[in-house]
Amino acid sequence: MIDVDDWLHGTTTTLFSAFAVLAGIPKLLALDFMLTTMNSLGYGTAFTVFIGACWTLAGIGVWLRSWRELAVIGTWFITSGAIAAHLTNGDAFPYHLLAPVVLSAVILWYEGFWHHITPFLDEPRQIQTNE
Repeated sequence: MIDVDDWLHGTTTTLFSAFAVLAGIPKLLALDFMLTTMNSLGYGTAFTVFIGACWTLAGIGVWLRSWRELAVIGTWFITSGAIAAHLTNGDAFPYHLLAPVVLSAVILWYEGFWHHITPFLDEPRQIQTNE
């Protein structure tokens, strides 16, 4: 019998890793179409290569237990910045950037990260009365 939590974690981690590495390699190699896109957003070659290295390391680091949260949170911020950059540039909403956001949220949920941020969700609510 397959455990649903293990299947969900393995699937989302694999998809996230594949997306991150495939998004990072063209930027890391400074391919022409990536440089054209990043230059239209106002970013230079050095920043493009840096973002590519971040994406590639995140795709590898998500498999390492000690790097998992750092990799996922880092790509969350990179993707949020990319969405903001595209919107401020006047581009249409970049729907292709929603995939890493959703995968990041699922991985962080599985890791229990949201309970570190919002510990009040685990506590039972009590109503205080003036008795």
